[in-house]
Amino acid sequence: MNWRRDSLIRRTVQFAFFAFIVYRSVLHSIGSASRVASLDSLCPMGGVATFWNLVTMGRYVPKTHASNVVLLAGLGVSVLLAGGAFCGWMCPMGTLSDLLTSVRKRLRIGEIGIPNGVSRYLGLLRFVVLGAVLFETARLGTLVFANFDPYRAIFGLYWIFSPSSIGAIVWGTTVLVLAGMFLVDRFWCRFLCPLGAVISLIQPLAIFKVRRDPELCINCGECSRVCPVKLPVDRRVSPGATCAACMDCVSSCPVPGALYVGTAEGRFHNTESNTLTPSSAPTGSHLAVRR
Repeated sequence: MNWRRDSLIRRTVQFAFFAFIVYRSVLHSIGSASRVASLDSLCPMGGVATFWNLVTMGRYVPKTHASNVVLLAGLGVSVLLAGGAFCGWMCPMGTLSDLLTSVRKRLRIGEIGIPNGVSRYLGLLRFVVLGAVLFETARLGTLVFANFDPYRAIFGLYWIFSPSSIGAIVWGTTVLVLAGMFLVDRFWCRFLCPLGAVISLIQPLAIFKVRRDPELCINCGECSRVCPVKLPVDRRVSPGATCAACMDCVSSCPVPGALYVGTAEGRFHNTESNTLTPSSAPTGSHLAVRR
C-alpha cells in the first residue's frame, strides 16, 4: 500500500538526518573538535540567535558560525516551499519525539490528553521562549539558550562524553522535556521549540501544503485523530501554521482525494488510495482547489 511507502520514505529521511547529527557529535567529542564543527554550528536556531549581532555589529555570537546563517536561509526557503517539512522530516528532536511516542504506544501507555483550548495557549510558550532567547542573546552577546537547550544536551552527547559539564538546570530541563515528549505527542515541537515558533510565522505562506477538499470530505475525523500535532484537519481547508507535513493525515484518509498535498491551483501528491479517477470524483471537485 502506498501509505506504507510514504511512511517508509519519511522514516528513512528522519533516520538519515538523526544519524548524521549523532555521527558529527561523536566525531567532535572523541578528539576531533579542532577539525569537526560542534553541534552548535549545525542548528538553524543559531542563525536566528546571531542575526541581530551580525546585522548591528558585524560579528557572530560566540558558538555560532556562518553555517548557522546559511542553514537558516535554507530553512526559510524550505518553509516557503513545503511548510513544516523540516519539523516532520528532518529535525532530530521531532524524530526523537516520534520515537518516544512509538515506544509509549508499544508499551500501551496512554497519552496525556490536553484540551484544544489549553493547547492553543500552551503553544504561545514557543514565542515566549523565542523572545527570551533573542532578548537575552542581544543583551549579553552570548548564546544564552545553550545553557538550557535540551537539543544541545541530548544530541551534543555531553551526557556520554562529559556528563560533569552539564549543569543541574540543563539536566532538569532535558529530563522534563523528554518526559513531556514521551507522554504527549510532539510536546517539544508544539509548546516549547523556539525554532518552531519562527517556522510557524512563515509557514502560512508555503506554496505546497496539505489541503482538504470540503466537497469530498465525509467528516470522519480520522485525519485529526492521527495528527501528531493535534490539528483539526477535518475542519480546515489547510491545516495551519503548526503542521509538520508528516503526511499521516493524507495516508489515513479513507476518501480518495479528500486530502492531498498541493498548491492553491492543483495537486502535487496523492497516495494510491487517494488518487481520483474521473469516474469516481464528483464533477469538478478535483479541478478546483478551495482555500
